[in-house]
Amino acid sequence: MNSKTNITKDFYWYFIGTALPMLVLFFRSPIYTRIFSPELFGKYSLIYIAFTYISALSYQSITNNAWRYYNKYKKLTQLNLYMQVIVSLYILIVITLFAGCSIWFMLTKDEMSRVLIFWGFFFALTNELFNTLNVPCRIEGYSKKYNLINSGRAVFSFALLLILTFIFDYTIEAFFISQVIANLLFVIPVLGNLPRINNRLKNSELKAHIFRFIKYGSANLLFNIGLFLLISSDRFVIAFIWGNEKVGIYNQTYNIAQMTIVAVFTVFNSVINPMLLEKLDTRPSTSNAFLVKLLTFSIVLFLPLTILLTQFSKEIVYVLLGEDFREAWNILPYIFFSSLIYGITYFSEVKLKFQNQLKILFRASLFCALINISLNLIFVSKLGYKSAAYTTLISYFILMVILYRKSELKVFKHIDPKLIYKLIAVLGGLLLIDNYLLKAFLDFNIIIEATIRITIFLGIYALFTVKEIRGFIKVFNGS
Repeated sequence: MNSKTNITKDFYWYFIGTALPMLVLFFRSPIYTRIFSPELFGKYSLIYIAFTYISALSYQSITNNAWRYYNKYKKLTQLNLYMQVIVSLYILIVITLFAGCSIWFMLTKDEMSRVLIFWGFFFALTNELFNTLNVPCRIEGYSKKYNLINSGRAVFSFALLLILTFIFDYTIEAFFISQVIANLLFVIPVLGNLPRINNRLKNSELKAHIFRFIKYGSANLLFNIGLFLLISSDRFVIAFIWGNEKVGIYNQTYNIAQMTIVAVFTVFNSVINPMLLEKLDTRPSTSNAFLVKLLTFSIVLFLPLTILLTQFSKEIVYVLLGEDFREAWNILPYIFFSSLIYGITYFSEVKLKFQNQLKILFRASLFCALINISLNLIFVSKLGYKSAAYTTLISYFILMVILYRKSELKVFKHIDPKLIYKLIAVLGGLLLIDNYLLKAFLDFNIIIEATIRITIFLGIYALFTVKEIRGFIKVFNGS
């Protein structure tokens, strides 16, 4: 890993590397929610989520192991061994997944679903290949290279999607096809920088390391199962009670958070991950205060953004989604805050992973997933599919409380109470100004009005918090 990490420089590159893919989603969503029906989006969403579960059970275990063990093998000058283990695991999973998806394909009667399963298999295979092979690049701090490749992949995939749908008349399966081709094409620049496989080990020697990865991956797999059940089980409950059409509407509304709150957390975590992993690996005794600083910094940065987005929920949905998808605009504030809570839970999660407390993670995620499923079964049938957003927010909050207690991160010990009071006062004042002054008296075109309100909100907030933000950046650049 590079000895010095410049958080400001890395932020710019990860911002570009995340902004372009998110910009693609901003263009893609209003185009295709005006072309494809909620019913079709519902089928695609359920199969996409199913492959998310499959990836959690298979491919993501490889990527998680890559993040967990790359530095250890590098320190032991055993990167040759590291690559042999990664390749062996990948081949094993491809064979297993092919068998499972073949059975799923043959048992499915709906023709469109069969097409989506076929291409979804190749999407899962190529997507995790791209993610795993990019782990060394990201850990080594090559933010510029990784983000140029990732941005190019997103733009190319979107261009190919437009060609497939508007020239060759493909339907929603083009979402998978375009990503498969882009994954294969843009993994090529990464291959040249990977550790070489020389001096192949005997099978008996290699097996011991494979089982080490499988042991960690299996424990992590259980956590992933609970987590993905928590994140997406509501779609299956909605499908069971209300049908695919409501799933399509709910999922596309939920995806707006992926373009906004989740996107900024992706940038932030990508920037801080190299130094965070190094600290957890080499200086675990001092990691608590550092993790709480990261938590505090993320709240200072992203809480105002979340509040601001909730103020424009209806306008955002009307811009990004077609008319058939707009009825769920009023659940967006709950979705934004769910994403914020999920984002700040990351710091407790990563500490527990490095302490090998994966049983705690699994039990907590499964417990909250069961709470969420139970609440959904009760309220979605009685109050409608929109209530799934409320139950998810409750479940995420419970998960956050459990993980921070179990990780023993003394949040209130390390956070200055004055900062908390300051944030409450500033954000409370800004909400009053926006709702009872700007929103009430501005009478312009919606774009001009939104621009004025956003500029005033962020400008005043930045003025009051610039000292804290600069202080955090100095700390992280010097860490």
